[in-house]
Order: sequence, then structure tokens, then C-alpha cells
Amino acid sequence: MKIPRKDSEHSREKEFTVVLEDIQSQFRVFGEGLGDVQNRLERIENRFGKVENDVAVIKSAIPIFSVQVSGHETRIIALEHSR
Repeated sequence: MKIPRKDSEHSREKEFTVVLEDIQSQFRVFGEGLGDVQNRLERIENRFGKVENDVAVIKSAIPIFSVQVSGHETRIIALEHSR
């Protein structure tokens, strides 16, 4: 039966600590990246909200323009028939 030496036990602890520190570092970097993504998504959502408002304004104007175009068509047809 092999009895573990203190040096090898200490070495394994050091290796384990190094691995844990590396994982923590990677999670920290991941968290920072995730924060950047969240900020960018928030800006995109704000821009999208503005686009939705613009589209709503355009949609509300379409019936008005349709009536105006229809009126112009009627006048043009009347002018063409008067010749």
C-alpha cells in the first residue's frame, strides 16, 4: 500500500487551485461578455421600439393618402374624358 507523500498532495492541491482559478477567470470573462451582449440588446430593443412607432405613423397615414390618390384618379379620369 502506497502512502501519499505530503509533497504530492500539496502538488495536487496546487494543480486543483490553478484549475479553479482558470475556471473562475473564464467565468469572469464570460460574465463581462454577457453584460456587453445585454447592453447591446437593450440598445437594439430601444431602436426597434422607435421603428415600431415609425411604422405605426406610416400605417396611420396610408388611408389618408389612399383617399387623396383616389380623388386624383377621379379628377384625372374626368379630365381625360372631357377632351
